[in-house]
Amino acid sequence: MNQNNYLELLCGVWLGSFEMCNATTFMHDGVPCHRAKSVLIWLHACQIDFLEGWTPNSPNLNPKENIWSIMKRRIERRDISDIMKLRMAIKEE
Repeated sequence: MNQNNYLELLCGVWLGSFEMCNATTFMHDGVPCHRAKSVLIWLHACQIDFLEGWTPNSPNLNPKENIWSIMKRRIERRDISDIMKLRMAIKEE
């Protein structure tokens, strides 16, 4: 993932969610594409509150890690015997 892919994801998938949850603070970690100047400019321009300086190496402090754990458990209970079934399970969850 690079800054351009990340911006595309933010603009395409997440922008509507940001608008619906205007009282929410967006959290991403410190990977380079999240800290890219173009991404920070976009977040400021869209008036999206976000946490700056969040450490990527603190899974116990990162609520996203709990979500991934829940997703993994739910998907493991499904028939994911081929890539298409896995993709469908991920989309449905």
